[in-house]
Amino acid sequence: MIRRQSVQRRFAEFYKLYAGDFQADIPIYLDLAAKFPGPVLEVGCGTGRVAAHLAHAGHEVVAVDVSRDALEVAQQHLRPWDDRARVVDLDLRAQPMPERFHVSFVTLYYFNGLIDIEEQRLFLRNLRASIRAPGIVA
Repeated sequence: MIRRQSVQRRFAEFYKLYAGDFQADIPIYLDLAAKFPGPVLEVGCGTGRVAAHLAHAGHEVVAVDVSRDALEVAQQHLRPWDDRARVVDLDLRAQPMPERFHVSFVTLYYFNGLIDIEEQRLFLRNLRASIRAPGIVA
């Protein structure tokens, strides 16, 4: 029997290959990130697809997810930008970020995974506590 952790790691590696070439959304993220100072928070970073584009463009990025397997893949993916891309294992349903950001990106796929209304409320409350004013969440 295949261990669950092994399957999750293989899925993370597959997802990086599957979604890695998609770039239609990247100009939107780059444009928004350029309008505010400081680091960008990407919640639900998965394997680091968006974070890599942001870091490559010169932005400092904090990439957050709850999947340790995906974060391990993201850490490897973001290695060329170690000086400006940081990967964090954090669940915003449980606590806000210890620092605050002007810009945060939350993928639709990540938010769709928050099925329970109370989970959504906790997540949004902690996300709000992680955003500076003026700031934007996209």
